[in-house]
Amino acid sequence: MKNLSVKRFFIALISISTITVQQINAQYVPAYDKNGVRTSSDKAAEEARNKQNKPFVTPKSSPSTTEAATTRRYVAPASSSQLKELADAKRRLVVYELGFLGELNGNLRMVQSRFNYNWGYLNSDDDIVLSLAYDGLKFSTPSYFGVKKFGYWGFVDQAGKVVISIKYDDLNSEVNGGIAMVTRMGKKIFVDIAGTEFGREYNDIHQFSEGLASVKTGKLWGFIDKSGKMVIPAKYDSADAFGNGLAPVKMKGKSGYINASGKLVIPLIYDDASVFYNGLAKVILNGKSGFIDPNGKVVIALKYDRVSFFKDGLALVSQKGKVGYINTLGYAVIPLLYDDYKAESNGYFAMKKGKYWGFLDKNGAILIDFQFDEIVTSFNIPAPNYPGKIPEDGHTLLRLRSPIALVNKDHEQFTIDARGKMVGSSKIISPTGYDKFTPFINEVAAVSLNGKWGMINKKGDVIIPIEYESEPYEASGLVKVKLSNKFGFLDKTGKIVIPIKYDEADLFSDNFARVKTNGKWGVIDKTGKAVLEMKYDEIKFELAHIDDRFLAQLNGKWSVLDKSGKEIFENKYDNIERTPTGFLVQLNSKWGLIDKTGKEIVEIKYDEKCQEADFFIIGLNDVETRSWAIKKYGNKIFQIIRERPKSPEIGMIYFLLDNKFYLFDYNGKKLKLN
Repeated sequence: MKNLSVKRFFIALISISTITVQQINAQYVPAYDKNGVRTSSDKAAEEARNKQNKPFVTPKSSPSTTEAATTRRYVAPASSSQLKELADAKRRLVVYELGFLGELNGNLRMVQSRFNYNWGYLNSDDDIVLSLAYDGLKFSTPSYFGVKKFGYWGFVDQAGKVVISIKYDDLNSEVNGGIAMVTRMGKKIFVDIAGTEFGREYNDIHQFSEGLASVKTGKLWGFIDKSGKMVIPAKYDSADAFGNGLAPVKMKGKSGYINASGKLVIPLIYDDASVFYNGLAKVILNGKSGFIDPNGKVVIALKYDRVSFFKDGLALVSQKGKVGYINTLGYAVIPLLYDDYKAESNGYFAMKKGKYWGFLDKNGAILIDFQFDEIVTSFNIPAPNYPGKIPEDGHTLLRLRSPIALVNKDHEQFTIDARGKMVGSSKIISPTGYDKFTPFINEVAAVSLNGKWGMINKKGDVIIPIEYESEPYEASGLVKVKLSNKFGFLDKTGKIVIPIKYDEADLFSDNFARVKTNGKWGVIDKTGKAVLEMKYDEIKFELAHIDDRFLAQLNGKWSVLDKSGKEIFENKYDNIERTPTGFLVQLNSKWGLIDKTGKEIVEIKYDEKCQEADFFIIGLNDVETRSWAIKKYGNKIFQIIRERPKSPEIGMIYFLLDNKFYLFDYNGKKLKLN
């Protein structure tokens, strides 16, 4: 129930977050306490205001509040403390709601809901600028968002209005000058925001830039304008996008640059050339790389073995086996002294010097000493960037404790914060002297030598002899092993607890494990005693530890058995699934509910069953309403429910009969379907 209230609140915040501060000041904004709950005084004040029945005044310049005018009433402007409380509550709930928080790219941060797995965007102030209502996102700009819905792609604007139909198989570029590159029926084409498609006749195309796009006809490349007219003849072996008024082209193995009229302005003298970006372009001549400006002047000498594009004013360069970073003036701000690098993240540059890794800032100052054997991954969590050593004053301490990387050191793996201190759990890695090994789990790791497997502890002692045919697995204190193509179980000292005699065996889940012999399944306990004899076609015992019930199939029919093997009710169902209070069953292609004794609590007559996992949000309306859809057979949508009913604490399930929905809780009580 708590989750539901938080989710309803978050829906309200989604609506509010798209309104500017000025607009908020012109309408009613609720007050919330530090836990995100409406204050009693605020509720009382709202009731008093509603009794006045005054119309809501909508600012003429604010289309986003037009719909709100039908549901809110005019009140005095919100106080600054109310706005602060709302902002604080919004940020707490943003963190609560989101399952994935992407890195800030410009002013956009891709986010995913942990409840329905839909995607949207936040801005740098944590305001939702695109509702969490889409299956996928890409090629987004502040004006147009590339979105995926029901398996297809298109673009919407900031208000969520579709500007390029959501009907394409893929998106291949952002909207540039009102035109995007998309894929439809296996072919890349152009489409503008008026819906006009063109460019299907070409063998290949590149996205529009500065009003022109390179296209391939036959084996040669030329350029078209936004009307689709060929304005620069197709005569080049390759051609790329315009930048700073120039486009790189290649003829007879040499590259140069043309202007928008097709005139060659930088000669075809380079072995390769890139697109101009912020006044610089990468070029290669005789195996060495550097940068030129739009006048063709070499501004950064062609002396490097490799160069990257500039990002935030820095470019990675390599020379004679060493790597570093240069600025746009060509100065090495991170000297070419390092042997390897990892991608920069939030101002932290992971560099390797000799055997060890450390972190530098953008000026080359050491932030975290060279001490790590490996940087496994860097996290996209913003951390402060200070020149040299980072101070540990109280003002910055909270952000300094944010994890920035997963690292290996002295055969241990752990997470470090911005000070280089361990903030995550540690585990032993990389056992030496073995052909293969696994991470340590529950203090043990599997190791392989000469094709045989065993186990070691964190001290490196062999605890399971290296003599088994497959990787051993430990669960619930017992280790599953394979020998002579049979399975059994050992304890952590290597002693056989359950004989190695089964054709198949699952890991123990608490006290039980499925085992198979001669094509039939049974269940054993941790002493090896048969709980269910080996005679069943299939057994489901997930969550069996909760109620000591097993779901077993015999001769194509399912029944429920207790831990002594006794049938609780007869073996007759075509399918069966657990619910919080009993079982969801299928008989003669019809579905219904029975309780734990086998009593029918929802008649077995429905064509389909749809649990909450079968639902997904297809849109967000106002504060009170969410649009829901039910999916059947893949992505086919066969009914839309405008409001998601309030779920009882025990949970609920939808049944379908003759294309009409019926809603019940798991106790069999029929509920109202909105």
